[in-house]
Amino acid sequence: MTSLESMFEPRSIAILGASESSARFGGRVLHNLVSGGYRGHIYPVNPKYTEIRGLKCFHSLSDIPHDVDMAIFALPASQVLTAIEDCGAKEIPLAVVFTSGFAELGGKGVALQSELVATARRCGVRLLGPNGLGFLNVQSRIAATATGILPLDSLLPGELSLVSQSGALAFPAIFSRAHDHGVGFRFVVATGNEADLTSADIIKYYVRDRGTKVIAAMIEGISDPVGFVRAMVEAREAGKPVVVLKVGRTAEGRRAAASHTAAMAGSDAVNDAVFERYGVIRVDDLDELWEVGATLLSTRLPKGRRVAMISSSGGLGGLFADHLRMRGLELADLSVATQDGLRELLPSYAVISNPIDITGAFAGTEDEPAAFQRCISLLNADPGIDIVVVAQVVVSEGVGRAVTQAALAAPKTTAVLAVGGSRAAAGLHPFIRSGVHIFDRPLSCANALAHLCKFAESLPLSEMRELRGVITSPSKFGDGVVDEGAVAKALTDYGLPLADYSIVSTAEEASAVADRIGYPVAVKALVADVVHKTELGAVALAISDSSELRAQVERLLLRFPGAPILIQQMVEPGVEMILGINRDDQFGPIVLIGAGGIFTEVYDDHQVAIPPLSPAEAERLIRRLKVHKVLLGHRARPPADVRALVELLVRVSEIAVDNAGTIESLDLNPVIVLPEGSGCRVVDWALIGRNVSSARDRDVATTDNESSPPSARLGGSR
Repeated sequence: MTSLESMFEPRSIAILGASESSARFGGRVLHNLVSGGYRGHIYPVNPKYTEIRGLKCFHSLSDIPHDVDMAIFALPASQVLTAIEDCGAKEIPLAVVFTSGFAELGGKGVALQSELVATARRCGVRLLGPNGLGFLNVQSRIAATATGILPLDSLLPGELSLVSQSGALAFPAIFSRAHDHGVGFRFVVATGNEADLTSADIIKYYVRDRGTKVIAAMIEGISDPVGFVRAMVEAREAGKPVVVLKVGRTAEGRRAAASHTAAMAGSDAVNDAVFERYGVIRVDDLDELWEVGATLLSTRLPKGRRVAMISSSGGLGGLFADHLRMRGLELADLSVATQDGLRELLPSYAVISNPIDITGAFAGTEDEPAAFQRCISLLNADPGIDIVVVAQVVVSEGVGRAVTQAALAAPKTTAVLAVGGSRAAAGLHPFIRSGVHIFDRPLSCANALAHLCKFAESLPLSEMRELRGVITSPSKFGDGVVDEGAVAKALTDYGLPLADYSIVSTAEEASAVADRIGYPVAVKALVADVVHKTELGAVALAISDSSELRAQVERLLLRFPGAPILIQQMVEPGVEMILGINRDDQFGPIVLIGAGGIFTEVYDDHQVAIPPLSPAEAERLIRRLKVHKVLLGHRARPPADVRALVELLVRVSEIAVDNAGTIESLDLNPVIVLPEGSGCRVVDWALIGRNVSSARDRDVATTDNESSPPSARLGGSR
């Protein structure tokens, strides 16, 4: 039995710190296991007792005369290390550690957690936690958790499995609220600090588990980035959607997450890029996490974004239409055949447009169920519709049965919205029994459908790539700001279209270069270790003749003695963009594209992605930018050469991959996108190099490295 198998299906459990008091973790987990119906052996361990809840209580682990699959720690932090030693001596493969007071406290807590991990590895014990709240196996009724809020008498088995770093949210908030809405789970695991077993490890187990069809994760920080990515790839290969609620969209959220679990929250834009690359559905709310999961289990993925809605409330239809539009979905145009069919079915005063208001003509009549069923059938037969939504205030038992049958048989994505509350929902029981998820808010329904559409549109498996790169030697550029001449040569070797330039050391040389490339020109002093040279007065633009050029070069040579002088062609006007590479502490190299120039920070119009990029991915990123409208031609501006920009972005992504871990940042700003057919020109560039020193960086950079092409440009010889 592996360590994770011993966790999810333990034949015997020892509880260290077992207690008679339900106010204590040791008493609460014992109550949950016994009352929940656990069928294995339970061994309470506490020298204060001889018996608890009718079970013999042992003085120590060594006194238990039988094998133990798992130990649960409800102990003070000061006793945990010794308890791990005892687990090793008894060959217990897994310890579930509720105890807090470790890395989440910082300082000494970090050191104590490191010692805990080292001790566990030496003793051959895997750890869940510390600072966690255990797990729940619903199917096998194993409630190995210290939460005090579990519906032990009415657990609903399901095909949705949850992993959460927060135990307080996993059980009382996510699991219990989903249970109240008739949504069942297979597993719930609270990983806490993830000192050993991580969310990625649990997700990989869910991927291999035949009973899990959809995976939900509440994540505060990603402690194992490479493992997380591999888990996402495995889930996608297995056809199991992953829905993630990731804390840390704001700086305050990231600080709170770090203080809770001691895991890195990471850049939120990078998190989004990772999730998108690997087909992860990211949600923003606790209810949304389980609602999207339940929706994935109860309906098909949509083939498009065209929605048709049936309702007996015009107001509800209008509100829902607003929510759809705001989330990028559209109301479908009904075909002539569909409209004709609806006219035959509905009263003359019914609205035969989308949303379809069938009025209250059928309300409470014996014809009402058949009317809904016929409407659903007509919409499913319409090739211009991708998603069918049935929205009602009051749902009768007959309508509930009819819509349930229609939804289960429907060839298209079907969602049910019932907004009247529990007193107006007598007909919801057929849905719950059949596994058809019911939304009780228009907003939550629209959000879930938007997530399903985005997931259906996500990258095919053939385009998914794991984090990768190649490093066999440190960057030849070393650390810090790299000489612009060396960078320019390397970028040119990659085929990047730099504006024509030369580096000189005298005014005479500058004049000769300008005569060759043509006026006007720009002049820049290549001052060492300075990225932004304009603020130093080291740049002069639009020099139009030889005398002005000589004067500017002599000024720069006098002010910055020994600095090489770059003479560069002034590029004709176009759309200014920024492209770049940054190294993320968790996921390694990322690429960026956005509106460029001196106001790039002000515009804050950019997209980031995990390299490498295909042309299709690059084009998708560009289309999302606000400046994309300008690129297409705006007012007097002609259309820009978007195809050349796509090619440039793909090449930059190749640079990022080939030199993973050796570039801290590369800025190409501005890049001038010229009119269609004229290409792009990189006008300014700056590279900060970085020597790879940590094993973690090497791990991120070398994941899946067998598929990376050899290259010595930028990254040194390999």
